[in-house]
Amino acid sequence: MWILKNHPQKTDIIFRNGIESVFRDIKVPKPNISMTDSKFLSEKEVKILIDKLPGKYSLILQALYASGCRISELLSIKLKNCKILKTHIEAKVLGKGGKETSLILSKVLYAKIKTQFNGDVYLFENTNTGKPITRQLVHRTLQKIGQSELNRNVHPHQTRHSRISHLLKNGKPLDAVSRFANHFDPSFTAKVYGHNRLSSKEILESSID
Repeated sequence: MWILKNHPQKTDIIFRNGIESVFRDIKVPKPNISMTDSKFLSEKEVKILIDKLPGKYSLILQALYASGCRISELLSIKLKNCKILKTHIEAKVLGKGGKETSLILSKVLYAKIKTQFNGDVYLFENTNTGKPITRQLVHRTLQKIGQSELNRNVHPHQTRHSRISHLLKNGKPLDAVSRFANHFDPSFTAKVYGHNRLSSKEILESSID
């Protein structure tokens, strides 16, 4: 503690004990990292956005929701890093912190994206620039449709939050959802997404009379 190292009375026991007592009593609030329901999209809202967004952006939203990834990860997918497996497509990307991660897409969705974007290098390529569609363009388009169709602010990262929340609400195991989201610890997933509540209907249906 700086004051105990540099204060003229640093050798005075009474002074030191008084300062230490003051700092012990200071309560540092823990950051609230949990999320409210307003930051999530319902499954119905996701479907409305998919239906109302222009073709390419609808596919981007479908891929965001399916993979549960961040928008930067999705748009960075290169065709050469997409592996066609028996049941699905596995795309390797660099995730948060430079950690390599695999995104899972259905073969049907992957085929639609390839046909629609027709990229040479990137899966979501802007053919005019040879580079990926920009995050800013996705954000503006999603926000515009969110306002007109849902009367609320919508941004790409909400799709990731909503996907994780829906998986947990639908009964998927916490540890499995945590790995899907590439979280470092299931307790973090529980802390951030532990907002789900039982409805009165669910409580009544599960009760024993």
